Amino acid sequence: MGSTATSNWDIEIRPEQPWWKPDLKEFWHYRDLLMLLVKRDLTAQYKQTVLGPVWLVLQPLLTTLVYTVMFGMLARWSPKGIPALLFYLSGIVPWTYFSTVTTRTSRTFVNNASVLTKVYFPRLVMPVSTAISALFSLLVQLGLLVVIILSYVLFRHYDWTPSPSLIALPVVSS
Repeated sequence: MGSTATSNWDIEIRPEQPWWKPDLKEFWHYRDLLMLLVKRDLTAQYKQTVLGPVWLVLQPLLTTLVYTVMFGMLARWSPKGIPALLFYLSGIVPWTYFSTVTTRTSRTFVNNASVLTKVYFPRLVMPVSTAISALFSLLVQLGLLVVIILSYVLFRHYDWTPSPSLIALPVVSS
């Protein structure tokens, strides 16, 4: 070894594209794998539980009821002009999606280490499949929110008119 700090490496492997520019063509070729992983996640999550898909509706409702009682009734932090149930549920639904996606994708590579070391596929497929499977929950919970809004409008004569910013809800919440 000489006095200069040279490397003994003959070959340095570098990616063809930077990490922020994924190869979408390659990703598209593995769309079947993506759908299989989404199906696996949904099956594992809802088929093996006692409550099953009912939990999709119960979880945000129970959380909303706790918030309504704690913040709306006991602490008296209820928003003015908006029913507390609608206010808290409209915040819980997108937050639940964000929290679910963040939590599950952070564990994706650890939980699927056995698959990742055996066969090649774009690694982006794993977290995207997790986000898509969580999208199912988001859609069900958004449906619940719409049903509760409609029940307030029809039965409680709550004066609510959709605004143009409602169009941005799916973009902002995901």
